[in-house]
Amino acid sequence: MHFPRVSIGHWPPMFYVVQAGIMGLFGRSGAVAIASEAAIAALALGWVASFVRRRVGWLAGLAAGAAALASPELMAQLNQVLIDIFLALWLLGAALSWAAFAARPGAGRAAVFTVCAIGAIMTKGSGLALALLPLLHAVLVRDARALLDRRAWLAAAVIGATTLPWYLLTYRMAATGFNYAWGWRYTVEALRAYVKFFVAAVGVIGAIGCAAGAIGAVRPRGGAADHPLAALVALVAVVMLFYAVVPADITSRYVVCVVPAAMVVAAVGVARLLRPLAGRLRGLSGVVVAALLLFNAATLMRVPHVTPFGADMVTGLVLHAENSNPLVLVAGSSATEGALIAAFAEADRDRRHYVIRATKVLSSSTFLGTQYALRFADTPDVERWLADAGIGWVVVDDSPDGALLEHDRQVLAIAASRPAGWDLVGSHRTAEGEIRLYRLAGATPSAAQISDALQRERPAMAGETPLSTR
Repeated sequence: MHFPRVSIGHWPPMFYVVQAGIMGLFGRSGAVAIASEAAIAALALGWVASFVRRRVGWLAGLAAGAAALASPELMAQLNQVLIDIFLALWLLGAALSWAAFAARPGAGRAAVFTVCAIGAIMTKGSGLALALLPLLHAVLVRDARALLDRRAWLAAAVIGATTLPWYLLTYRMAATGFNYAWGWRYTVEALRAYVKFFVAAVGVIGAIGCAAGAIGAVRPRGGAADHPLAALVALVAVVMLFYAVVPADITSRYVVCVVPAAMVVAAVGVARLLRPLAGRLRGLSGVVVAALLLFNAATLMRVPHVTPFGADMVTGLVLHAENSNPLVLVAGSSATEGALIAAFAEADRDRRHYVIRATKVLSSSTFLGTQYALRFADTPDVERWLADAGIGWVVVDDSPDGALLEHDRQVLAIAASRPAGWDLVGSHRTAEGEIRLYRLAGATPSAAQISDALQRERPAMAGETPLSTR
């Protein structure tokens, strides 16, 4: 209620549940949240290194883990709290546990696959791609016996009963976040884009290795099946196909969840390409694979750009002010809003303040910002509402992103005119502009004013009358 920013329901609850457990154990802080991302990535990349070590050698295993870590989108996510690396961990578990079950069916292996599949699906909708993984795996290994096993059908029934009700209940909410419409036109555009995203994520050597690994995953006639490799190839293929069909968005971030699996396939594939030279290399093939993967990592790695938003400055001034007004309005980009809300959630342990987004109280729009409409026609109306609502603090962001929308420009115009009662108490330079904190003169808001501000801040649900017309 104090800092409304998350979108539970738009995404499934698994990541939120795990985050809550971690913060319950180690405390609610940005440091804990970022450390949890690092720990999740360490598990996923450690799995990559371990798998490749058993196949190609320990040097190649370390290099494969490093190459996955160097993937630009994955490295960028280590500076954020996002779902994709967590999803990658569940997907790896699901693929390899299915491979173990297909190689030697058993109730325990089926149970592990069930848990991992539920974890992936209840983390993000793209986990639903796992429904196709057993089918493609059976094609690659030329063996469908695992599909006919009653334990596989029981696993499918448990997975469906556990996850499908959530998606049936929340589909309309999630679909409001789709950036595209269903159809062949989207699929063609998405396929082209995701091929480029994939190559950019794994590198040229990684992409060549993946192709060779995929060929090697096909069971030769009369030969033995490589179940784990086939399962990882199938995983990458079905997830990429899912993104090309479901019109949620076309964005490079989505490929992060297949990077660990793809790097395993790439390492095995590169080793396969070097096999004809094994005699000449005289046992050095693992070293050569490691060198190629490390070179690939060097070509991939980009140091992520981290933007400071002046959150410490704002929260410090507000929380240590005498008789601090509890209502803080944030006008700026979505990133600025999120950074300030997260900072208050961490610093304001007594929950004395409420962070209000100008996006919601000075305008109305859908989840993705479409159907945008101003709430107030001009700046005097905005200024009067701020006074009537009892807003005590205003944070403005004059960067290009922070001034994209008309309501933000309204607040910036008021701040620039320096009206009576607006006291500039702090500022912080960013790479793109400046974050400024104003303290507004006025009485402490009543409980009714706080309640009204929170009600206006709450996003309208599907079927409700937009705030701008209430």
